[in-house]
Amino acid sequence: MKKPFISITMAIITLLCSATLHARLIRNWTHSELAEASHTIAIIEAISTEKTVAPLPEGFPEAADNYQAWITTFKVHVCLKGELDSTKPLKILHWTYSNKKNIIVNGASFLHFTIEPVKRDVTLTYDSGEQRTHTAYNYHPVWLAYLIKSREEGIFESTTGQYDSAMAFKELSDFTMH
Repeated sequence: MKKPFISITMAIITLLCSATLHARLIRNWTHSELAEASHTIAIIEAISTEKTVAPLPEGFPEAADNYQAWITTFKVHVCLKGELDSTKPLKILHWTYSNKKNIIVNGASFLHFTIEPVKRDVTLTYDSGEQRTHTAYNYHPVWLAYLIKSREEGIFESTTGQYDSAMAFKELSDFTMH
């Protein structure tokens, strides 16, 4: 009677363990850690983006042709830390996967910044428990960005490194119901 129970238990344990064998640990940054490690913290909005050529940073596990470097130019709404001239554009170097990428298990956390307005459906829950969905058209994403200075003059990069750069950007939204 005990053998089937033990066999089933062992099978479940084996499945659970094998499911986590390929998991990649990702640092969970707190606001305090991000703020302390950043040269600059700003609220920004993407205005243009272009492909660029840059040396592949350390820590990228696959071949270089799996990645594409970008320079995105942002409008600075507010500089919260550091010295940024909000009348001048801010340029950030970041990476995405290229069209040549192979299957990548537990890959990077990249962002591709949207220049065009986007449509978002937002569900608001009121204190009464009532929910309403609001569709926001022509919404331009605005980001809280934690940045460090790049080796290249006038360029910034993610505080959290290039392979998990998405961790240094928090999308901000302000949706209201009329």
